[in-house]
Amino acid sequence: MGKCDICRKESGEYQLCPDCFQEMQQGKLDHCKNCGKWYRKGKICSCVKASPNNPATTVVAQSNTQTTYQEKEGPSGCLIALIIIIAMAIVIGLGIMFATEPWEDTDDDETSAFTEMTKQKPTLTADQSSLGTAVDIQIKANDNYKEVIVELLLYDENDNIISQQYLTQTNLTKGNTYIVTYNLSLSELTKVDSYSYKVYKYK
Repeated sequence: MGKCDICRKESGEYQLCPDCFQEMQQGKLDHCKNCGKWYRKGKICSCVKASPNNPATTVVAQSNTQTTYQEKEGPSGCLIALIIIIAMAIVIGLGIMFATEPWEDTDDDETSAFTEMTKQKPTLTADQSSLGTAVDIQIKANDNYKEVIVELLLYDENDNIISQQYLTQTNLTKGNTYIVTYNLSLSELTKVDSYSYKVYKYK
């Protein structure tokens, strides 16, 4: 498990966290053909920024200069309001980060910087003998959890990933079994051949 290319949170198979993965599905992100990393539309990839002799850098720099000039001509009140909104968002984000209960990371190669893992990892099972219009995954609660996130990957007949989903179950009681379901879309039904799943995070 690595870091999200956009916000540096823990990521899944596509090097994107659940939130940024949703932005990618909405068409808000672009995939760099040079280094393979994701970046937000309207901006340039960090690998291009690091290459001063790259022609793409000059074009973007000229575009940014024009944007800055246009912004200077606009009302100064809008710029001040934007700065205030950004500052408030940063303060709120920091408050949420420190107030939220730490996640239990399922990657054995990394240790959480916030807390030592104390809860037992939940157990997942699924009947993969037949694939219908939905995928049902059972979660056995080996402890009490506020939230469990399951990562689901759908593959075509050539084992290429065609979809990455995150299924969430909240308020799990130790000893009980829960089911999370993902309903396949029409396009997925025509392509999906198999799937895999794992515990992404739990707390």
